Amino acid sequence: MENKKTHDEVPKIEDTFPYCMILAEMPTGEQNALPAGELARRLNADKLGLRLFIERLRDNGYCICASECGYFFPATKEEAQRWKNHELAVIKQYEKHVKSADKFLAS
Repeated sequence: MENKKTHDEVPKIEDTFPYCMILAEMPTGEQNALPAGELARRLNADKLGLRLFIERLRDNGYCICASECGYFFPATKEEAQRWKNHELAVIKQYEKHVKSADKFLAS
């Protein structure tokens, strides 16, 4: 007999380790942002692992901003908009990179 879990029994990401710890440690407001190294140290993780965990939280609907100051939950819509604008600028830069690959592939 298989032991299958129903959808209701599957834990939500915010209830699982290390995601619950990241959410508990994440400050609100850019003025309180935690640098990646400090947040990783608090979680006993490395920066790459932390970045992947944060990416997964974002994929699950959490608005976690980042700036040169570190990671944080936005305190205002303006902070969220600044982070969104930065991410859109990064996407545009990657689109330029892809176009150069397209040129090469077309030749």
